[in-house]
Amino acid sequence: PTFRIRILFDAAHLLTELEKYPDALSYCNRVLEDTQLAFYADEAIFIMAGIYDDKLNDHARAFQLYERILAEFDHSQFTIPSRERLKAIRQQYPDLMP
Repeated sequence: PTFRIRILFDAAHLLTELEKYPDALSYCNRVLEDTQLAFYADEAIFIMAGIYDDKLNDHARAFQLYERILAEFDHSQFTIPSRERLKAIRQQYPDLMP
């Protein structure tokens, strides 16, 4: 799984740099769908949230994904940056989320 996860994440990062965001999201979703790669789900969700947040300007979807990290992966290395992005999104777009 280590080699496979590296390929999937490298592909997602490369496709993001090439501005092929739907394809990058698809590679992250492949991580989420593969039970052998469940250990990396938080990273896949964080990458997806970043794409929605920074590249697609879909802050509502990014907000949902950052919240998912907090709800499902409370000991993740992505918990603190997710919490910070949630706070920033709330401040920038107060009408977006309750």
